[in-house]
Amino acid sequence: MNKKILFSLAEASPVASPKASGGRKHKSSNFAKNIDSFLQNCERATKSRGFLFLILLGVLVFPSLVFAQITIAGMVAGAVDTALLIASGVVVILWVMTGILFLQAQGAPEKLSLAKKALFAATAGTVLVIVAKFAIDLVGQAFRI
Repeated sequence: MNKKILFSLAEASPVASPKASGGRKHKSSNFAKNIDSFLQNCERATKSRGFLFLILLGVLVFPSLVFAQITIAGMVAGAVDTALLIASGVVVILWVMTGILFLQAQGAPEKLSLAKKALFAATAGTVLVIVAKFAIDLVGQAFRI
């Protein structure tokens, strides 16, 4: 809400006028100052990205926590899926980089040795991600998670 509108509301409120309050003086300027300081604090708080992230996280996670939709097994499964997704992305990037290194080598022995090392790293990373996925599935089935 606009500050001017709030100030005019504070000044026009029936409690703020001495006639409406039976001759007692009500300090509407204090009300206006409180509104102003509240708005300034809100402006300062919303400029912070971390604050906005926490609000968004609370809005998204809090209903799930209230209705008990999140379990430990669900959280672990989500973390594992996220880790496998990230690892798969890294492996794809390694394969692309390996291909680029082989194309740039053009027969130069030192560049070819670097490309071969990258090929070994990409192959090892792929095998590691596949073995990790099977191990996670095996443990999950063993404990019926």
